[in-house]
Amino acid sequence: MKAYMLIRYNKGFTLLETLVAVAILMVAIVGALSLVSRGLSAAFVAKDQVTAFYLTVEAVEYIKNLRDSNILDNEDWLDEDIEECMEGDGCTIDMSRVPPKVKECDETCAPLKYDPIDNFYNYKNGNDTTFVRTVKVTETVADVEAVIDVVVTWKTGGLDRSFTIRENMFNWARNF
Repeated sequence: MKAYMLIRYNKGFTLLETLVAVAILMVAIVGALSLVSRGLSAAFVAKDQVTAFYLTVEAVEYIKNLRDSNILDNEDWLDEDIEECMEGDGCTIDMSRVPPKVKECDETCAPLKYDPIDNFYNYKNGNDTTFVRTVKVTETVADVEAVIDVVVTWKTGGLDRSFTIRENMFNWARNF
């Protein structure tokens, strides 16, 4: 008696195997795209945070420069444009102008514009941005010390964000 063995050759995938393979592939692709999406969102937030940082530092440095100029011109150290930032709701500083223009805010400070031609943030030319910079100066010790508060607020991804710098400024010429 001879035993016959039947050999079956698999000539393709079954429908079930194909569906499982497609499902695994979809999970891998969706996971990778989710990571890319989160990475892009984080990059936009980081870009805006860096911009806000430089906008705040720019304002602090300008106020300190005004203080130094006032002292060197034998004027009151908090005179001129610094007084605009000591009253009311703070002030805006348009660094794109020569000399920079300091203006007291009404109720809220105006949003900055970005001029892609000059690459400056300003209040006159360019495209509107979501960045709002508010500068306040408060004299804490008469004729000795003042505090500069600069707050930049903006929206990224539908969320309100802000960056604040506070720096103490001294009347360095008081003892001379």
